[in-house]
Amino acid sequence: MVGYLGTALRRIGATLAVALALAQPALADDVLRLPDIGNMADFRGQNGATGTFKVTGALDGRVFGTGIYTDDSDVPTAAVHAGLVGVGETRNLTIKILAGKASYQGSSSHGIVSYDFGQWVGSYMFLDAPAVEQPAGVMPDPGNLRGFRGQVGQMLSFSVTGAIGGSLYGDGIYTDDSRLAAAAVHAGVLGLGEQGTVAVIIMPGQAHYAGARRNNVASGDYGAWDGSFRFVGTPDVPAGIPPDPGNMSDYRGFNGKVLQFYVVGNAGGSVYGDGIYTDDTRIAAAAIHAGILREGEAGVVQIQVLPGQDQYAGAERNGVTSLPYGTWFGSYTFVQ
Repeated sequence: MVGYLGTALRRIGATLAVALALAQPALADDVLRLPDIGNMADFRGQNGATGTFKVTGALDGRVFGTGIYTDDSDVPTAAVHAGLVGVGETRNLTIKILAGKASYQGSSSHGIVSYDFGQWVGSYMFLDAPAVEQPAGVMPDPGNLRGFRGQVGQMLSFSVTGAIGGSLYGDGIYTDDSRLAAAAVHAGVLGLGEQGTVAVIIMPGQAHYAGARRNNVASGDYGAWDGSFRFVGTPDVPAGIPPDPGNMSDYRGFNGKVLQFYVVGNAGGSVYGDGIYTDDTRIAAAAIHAGILREGEAGVVQIQVLPGQDQYAGAERNGVTSLPYGTWFGSYTFVQ
């Protein structure tokens, strides 16, 4: 973190006026503007002073601490983290200046990730109650759902603000270490910066998680993982049907065998072939190319494993372009 003593000296005239206001009891009509730097470092050392500031919640600031924040933490983002305002919402908030602490504990709350930090020279806290009481049974955003692993089949509700960034693996079914706020945007249940209650079903671990780009959020592929979740309101996963394995290369040599998978159509990824595809071709894209699924459509596809071919023809179909390829070791086709 960077100190703001130099900034405070350059701004001493403006800071002095606000500091005098801070030293007095806050009045309803004495609402102050945040310093241009967006944090409380200009008021460092005025421990115990309070002031009321006009704050508009934001996502993009840096925050250190929970409940008590370093004085260089961005107030608009810390206010969202504290549950006092939503993103884009404006509220008058009362802030108390505190001494520095030996350490600050980070956390994930209301779609904002705050960070741990060691010793720092100044702090602040909000004196306001949360703007909205949480409905009974609705928990604050836990960041991810690893702490709920093993509660398979349970439906849980969380208050979440849609966000991007952080780990995200899967498509429809997500690894339980995926960031909940980003998964909600990816799945389309929340918009970026939208605050709302999301319901999730805790699921067992899967053998594979196929990534996809949806709603301007990219998720990654991943292999076996011990816990999963999905959002209520998205298509149900049929019992006993495994999720999209990404491609069919793990099934090479099972020639003639017909397998079923739950797949969400996604045009991204490499496709080689036309009707018969190389076994490293992405299933979600090949299913659109073959006319089995549309973009974003979820469904069960049946795939027959085939031996490798000497050549694979490319073609453009249903908005997906497949490429030609020469000899490859394994293939598959869709069975309708």
